[in-house]
Order: sequence, then C-alpha cells, then structure tokens
Amino acid sequence: MDGKIKDYMTTNVFTAHPESTLSEACAFFREMGIHHLPVVDHSGQILGMLSANDVLFTYMEWTDRRRLSDNEFDHEAQVNQVMTKGEIYVLTGEDDLNQALILFCEFDIHAIPIVEKSQLIGILTSNDILRIMRERINAKHPME
Repeated sequence: MDGKIKDYMTTNVFTAHPESTLSEACAFFREMGIHHLPVVDHSGQILGMLSANDVLFTYMEWTDRRRLSDNEFDHEAQVNQVMTKGEIYVLTGEDDLNQALILFCEFDIHAIPIVEKSQLIGILTSNDILRIMRERINAKHPME
C-alpha cells in the first residue's frame, strides 16, 4: 500500500496520562468513539498504550478473580496499572503505509502512535487502513 503515514494519520489525538483514572479513560472511549489512547508523560513522550480491550480484559480478570459485582470494579484505578507498557511500536509520518501494515499484521495491534523527535504527532489505526482501502476501491470502481 503506497503513501506516507502523515497523509492518512489522525493528528487530533486524545491521550491519557499514567495517573489518569480508568473512569476518565473510559469516558474518552465512550464520548469520542475511540478505542485507543496513547499514554504520554507531561512532555508528550509515549509511555504506553491503553485500549478499550485492556480495560475490558482487566475488568474481566478482576471480576473473575475477586468475584466482584460491577459496582465493585475499581474505577479509580490508574491507567498505568492497565496500559500496555514496554515495547510500543511507533512510526514516523514519513514512514510508508506498508510499514504500518506489517506491524498491524505481525504483532496483532490496532493502533500505532506516530512520533517526531520522540513526541506524539498522530495515530494510525487499523480502521484508518480500512478507510483508505475503501476510498481507493471506490475511486477505481465508483458505485453507480
């Protein structure tokens, strides 16, 4: 798939801080219709990623382990307790879309933070790739 990531990424990226609560993160997911939040420090450097699935799996684990009811889920737990840490795959705006496809497929991820000089400048998701493909197909074969 040809094209530079900078031409297709989302630049208005919602982020979370490590000390944000799961309630705050879930509100972003719900209100903004998103599924991924890069977790950044106060200087904008990537520390991790939080996905709606991270929250769901944590909820299921806590509920199963503690036999908690929904009302007992720790909504005030911090993002840094749940986020994916360690090796976070990032790309730059100058990288090719093919590089993103490789990461999506090889590592079964659905969002890639886009950075410039270690600062978050955008995000590319698997939904963005599907949108690009749809646009390209429609350009070649317009619906009548």
